[in-house]
Amino acid sequence: MLLTLTCFYFNVASSSKVWYQAVTQSFFSLSVGFGALINYSSHNKFRHNVYRDALIISVTDTFTSLLAGFTIFAILGNLAKELDVPIDKVIKSGTGLAFVSYPMAIAKFEHGPQVSFQSKTKAFGN
Repeated sequence: MLLTLTCFYFNVASSSKVWYQAVTQSFFSLSVGFGALINYSSHNKFRHNVYRDALIISVTDTFTSLLAGFTIFAILGNLAKELDVPIDKVIKSGTGLAFVSYPMAIAKFEHGPQVSFQSKTKAFGN
């Protein structure tokens, strides 16, 4: 699974549809055009180094996306192995991934539900 995630496919990379989807994901991920970055930058001094901030934000966003991708694929791969089914039978597209496959994987952890409940109660101060 890790090889699939990190392997570069030249025939897919030559498709303009893939590049369009990648740029769209980058814009949504960085919240470009939604006003958040403009709002944050309005609090900076006039001579603030915005190039450094843009580099930090972009690198952090990319790292976070890669970490999330590795985590999701590892969890779904483990779930497929536990259920002894092919990976395409485990993955539900769209909201099914977040609300069906991922909770099924968390429920398989030995102490997953307890840790989740404890972190929620600590977060809300109950």
